[in-house]
This record gives sequence, C-alpha cells and structure tokens, in this order.
Amino acid sequence: MNLGVDGHTANDLDDPDTGANNLQNYPVLTSVVSGAYGTTLAGSLNSIAGTTFTLQFFANSSCDSSGYGEGATLLGTFNFNTNSGGDVNFSQFIPLGGFAGQSISATATDPAGNTSEFAQCVTAVFTADSDGDGVCDGASSVGGVCTAGPDNCPVTQNPGQQNTDGDSAGNACDNCPTLSSPDQTDSDSDGLGNPCDPDDDNDGVPDGADNCPLAANPDQANADSDAQGDACDPDDDNDTVPDVTDNCPLFPNLDQADTDGDGLGDVCDGGLGYYHPLVPYRILDTRSGPQGVPAGKLQNNSEITVDVTGGPSGVPATNVSAVVINATVTEPTMGSYLTVYPTGVPRPLASNLNFSAGQTVPNLVTVKVGIDGNVKVYNNNGQVHVIFDVVGWYGGPAGGSRYNALTPARILDTRTGPQGIPAGSVDQNETVAVDVTGVGGVPANATAVVLNVTATQPTTGSFLTLYPSDSSLPVASNLNFNAGQTVPNLVIVKVGADGYVKLYNKLGSVHVIFDVVGSYGATGDLFYPTTPARVLDTRFGPQGTPPGKVGNGATVTADVTVGDVPSTASGIVVNTTVTEPTQGSYLTVWASGVGRPLASNLNFSVGQTVPNLVIVKVGSGGNVQVYNDNGQVHVIFDAVGYFAP
Repeated sequence: MNLGVDGHTANDLDDPDTGANNLQNYPVLTSVVSGAYGTTLAGSLNSIAGTTFTLQFFANSSCDSSGYGEGATLLGTFNFNTNSGGDVNFSQFIPLGGFAGQSISATATDPAGNTSEFAQCVTAVFTADSDGDGVCDGASSVGGVCTAGPDNCPVTQNPGQQNTDGDSAGNACDNCPTLSSPDQTDSDSDGLGNPCDPDDDNDGVPDGADNCPLAANPDQANADSDAQGDACDPDDDNDTVPDVTDNCPLFPNLDQADTDGDGLGDVCDGGLGYYHPLVPYRILDTRSGPQGVPAGKLQNNSEITVDVTGGPSGVPATNVSAVVINATVTEPTMGSYLTVYPTGVPRPLASNLNFSAGQTVPNLVTVKVGIDGNVKVYNNNGQVHVIFDVVGWYGGPAGGSRYNALTPARILDTRTGPQGIPAGSVDQNETVAVDVTGVGGVPANATAVVLNVTATQPTTGSFLTLYPSDSSLPVASNLNFNAGQTVPNLVIVKVGADGYVKLYNKLGSVHVIFDVVGSYGATGDLFYPTTPARVLDTRFGPQGTPPGKVGNGATVTADVTVGDVPSTASGIVVNTTVTEPTQGSYLTVWASGVGRPLASNLNFSVGQTVPNLVIVKVGSGGNVQVYNDNGQVHVIFDAVGYFAP
C-alpha cells in the first residue's frame, strides 16, 4: 500500500495530514515473539488524540525490499485508544503460533476507514513459552526462559498450573474446571463445557430431560416415540432406512415405493390418503377404561396416550395415516378444552372440543396417527371423561375410497320431510332410514358420506347415532344434546348397500337436519393429514383477516392454503370454533367464488363456545368464506388436513 507518489511515507507527530487516506500513520512494531501456541506483538501508535484505531497484524515469509511489510496472513484485528497526547502502547497476545522467523507487519485504520501504509517489518523470534507465564510449552526447561512443562494452558498464563479436575486443561483455560473434560467439548459454544453445562445444546430443555441433548430441539419432536428426538435420530420412522436416504422419513416404508418417480415415497405422496369407512366402534371410554388406558377422568393440564390402530375396531395396525373419531366429553368439572394430536410431535396450539362444566359435548375429530399407532388427548382444566368412537381411517388404496367435495346441500329436514321421510320429529328409541345417494350431488356408488348433522328442538336430553343401513345399531354416538338445545356435528358415515344410512334417537323426540358436504367413492381426491395448526383467529387476525368479530349478517374470507396446506388443495378439514357470541346464531362455511348455500356448520347460543369439524371445498385464491347470521362472534380455524388430487 502506497499513500504517496514517492514510495514510503514517514509518520509525523499527531498525524495532522491531508491526502490519500489522510496519510494515516502506521504502527511501530518493537518486538514479536512466537511460540508453538501463541504470538505476542509489542509496539506503539502515534496519531490523533483520544481516538479508537483498528490495528491489523500480518505475517509473511519475507519482507518487502523497502523494509516495510506485506499482508500475506492475517494474524488478528484489535482496537486501541490513543491518549490525550495521541499515543498508545500495546502488547497483544494472539493464540496462533508457529510464526518464528517470519516477517511481521501491521496497519492502522481510523474511525472513518482511512488505512495506513504497512509498518516496518519485524522478524518474529522463537519462544519456548508461548504465553509468557514461565512454564515451557513442552516438557523440557529452557534456562532463563521457562521451567519444564508441558504447560496445561499454553495460551493462558497460569504459572501455578492449578488443575482441579486433573484433566489435560488447567483451571485457567478449562471450560469445566470442576469436572474432567479432556476434549473440552462445548456443543453450544457458550463457554461452558458439556460436563458442567446443564443444557448442552442451549435449547431450553435440561440435558436430563432432553431427547437430543447435543442437538437443539426445543419442541422435542419425536416422530417414532423412541428415546431419540427427530433432531438427532438417524431413522425417525424406525423403518431401518436412514433419514438421509429415506424418501418418506416420517412414515415407515421399507420398500421405498415411489410410483410416480418424484422422489417422494408413496406413503407420503397420497399413498395413505384413501378413506376406509367403518361401522362405529368404541375404542376409548375413560369411564370403563378400554384400550389399556386406566379408567378414570382425564385430569387438569394432563394428557393420555390412546392406541387407535389394531384390535377389533377394524383399523389395521399398520399403514394408517389418520383416523376419524367421534370424540365426546362428559361430566366435566370445569370449562375446558381438549386437544387431540399425533404422538411424536409437540402439542399444537389448537383445540378439538370446547365445553363448560357439566356439559356432554361431541365433535368429529380427524387426527393424524403417530408412527407408533397412537394419538394423544390433552385436557386443559378440571377433570373430564372422554369417549372415542372410531368411524373410519385413512390408509392404502386396497378397499379405500377417494373424497369428492360438494357444495353443501340439505338432504334431510324432519321439520319439512325431504327424502321420503314423513315430516315429524324422530321419536324415543326410534330408527329412521335416510337415502343419502342420488341426492345433493352424491353418486349412487358412494361408499360414505360427509354430513353436517344438526339436532334441534329436543324434548329431553338424548343422543343420536348414525350407522350403515345394513349394520346393527352400534354402541356409539354422534350427537349429544340437552332439552331445547340446537347442536351440530360433522358425521362421516358408511353407506349401506342400498344407499341408505340409519338414524337412531335414544330419548324423547328431536328434529334432525342433514346437510351433505362430500362423499367418498372410486374417484376423487386423497387425504393428507397434518399436525393441527391455527390458520384463522378473528381475535388476533391472522391470514389477512382484520381482527374483530364477524358481524351480523357478515361474511369474511380466510386464506386456508397456508403452512402445510399447499395451493393445490381442493378441500380442507378445519376444526371450527365460535366464541363470545353476542346472540344465538349459526355459521356457514363454504368455498369462495360460489354463492352461499342453504346450510349451517355451527349453531350456537349467546355466550357459548362451540366447536365443530368442517370439511369444505377450497375456492378461488385458496380461500373459504364464513357467514354469521346474527350478532357478532369470534371464529377460529384449526387445520388438521387437506384433500388434493
């Protein structure tokens, strides 16, 4: 570097210059000593008083013919402050050694970025004591320089060589001086060695409870529920195919089948998206304890694990991506909510059932199944009994069906009597047969239908059960209600061979409404389950919807193709919850771009918090619309899966 036209420019007192880089003065090196582990540089700088300068030190195999340095290897960069006289003396240790015999130079840069020419070269001399503490780097002593080592902290002065834990590092440089740590491993680079660090990966989870103590994973995700979290598990789905080569690392697929050759295994690529309807079967009742879950209410802020695959229910033990369950809570001691989610993932910010003290509340739940075949059920407050009636599952193509979304259509209303059912309520212990094919867009060969079922004007507390027309009445329920309530619930029901389903009412009399929203058959879309994720909450306004309640007679639009839901989704499954309604009302959810149908998804009274699963076509722009009939109400969407070709 040459700041003048006549070669090297000499320093001048206090540096009052103008010109290239203000003719910034360069440092003056007086000595450089370099050992095996470190180098000490001494010198001075005279320049502008009371200023912070950045000095850079360089090594080169030889010096320029001018006697001033060149910058081949950067040794380090340090800041120094001049005093009121413009001077600063420095002695800087650098933990880099092996430069004895090389030419050392330096530059100085002022706060404005003006850099000096290189300083005059100084040849580094060898020292057997890199840190200058009087203890030799090696085992042999050097007279007048250092006593015999080896120094247990060769780049940190520790003349006493204290070493509490007896490992290879002395106390002065040991990142864990009280516990032996010969290799000085510090996984999170926080300066505290692993044996002394209660959280080696700095993820907020103590090592003793961390399923990956050396890999940060604050969510503790563990898809296969083994001893290792996903962040450090080389085979997350336990199918013996390492994750790095597995074309579907979170679903077991030893054969690695990839029919379309897109690099994504069939089991992740819709291969387990076919629906298999079942006659409803009770797989959990905490009042009596099936499925290995101890009988007894689910407690406050606690969760249980439920095996939803295998056994007599009809759900196979393997190759199941999701199950469809009618979940019911009963005898709650406090208002609370349930979250149902797959094992192996952190509990999501989502809810499936919301209820008040003393209520019996049902809701259809579609839930992704953990790799171990289980799901978890969490209760937030108080104690409550939980019942699971499985009505179907998603898996492979053999015997399975694809989904066909429909614009909601009313196919039964016992107040007016469509579908050949005489108008009039369904009475106590009565069963009626309802034709669900050939109407509302449902084809004659449908294997199952998706219905939003509403019970209204009941004379007493009771429950409804829907089941295939060619099966006997199962021990299961789809809707539970009290006298005078209007209660909706989504129902996916297998269709009998004659195209009918049966509807049973236990007690009193009640009017029943069926709004069909979809069907399953030989053609259509496949289901892709996801971990529940909140995609709309009008209390806080995600997805571009301004925060605030949905007003009287108002419609809002929500973008649902976010997160794990792609823009190619044809339909979405969302647990829809209303809260803080100012009046009794109902919601209708439907695809954007088409007219609002004569149908309802949720019915609620003033002050109620009510959930209901909604399967809805995705409309233009990836949006769905939400209509509120009366008053004002907050609306929440928790997405649990989607349909796509």
